[in-house]
Amino acid sequence: MPAEQTFNSIERLIPSGRLAGLYHGTPTTDIRASAYESFRVPTLNEQYRVFRVRNDVTVANESLRPEQLYGGELGVPQRWGSFEGRTATGASS
Repeated sequence: MPAEQTFNSIERLIPSGRLAGLYHGTPTTDIRASAYESFRVPTLNEQYRVFRVRNDVTVANESLRPEQLYGGELGVPQRWGSFEGRTATGASS
């Protein structure tokens, strides 16, 4: 029978939002922008199990916290008759 393991209870509330806007600059050109945040929670393996894949050993760490990402995008769609082109750029940290 395997040894019994006990773990701390973890309860978190993590908001994940997105805000976007669109401005019609001219009849053929728009400007769009967005800002967002996201998260990734640690897997059970990362928090509670030591595991190995070939020569890579991952040591469990019960105190890992969710990773958070903040980012934004800016884009300019342009229309020429039935053709539409888009350019966009983004950043995150």
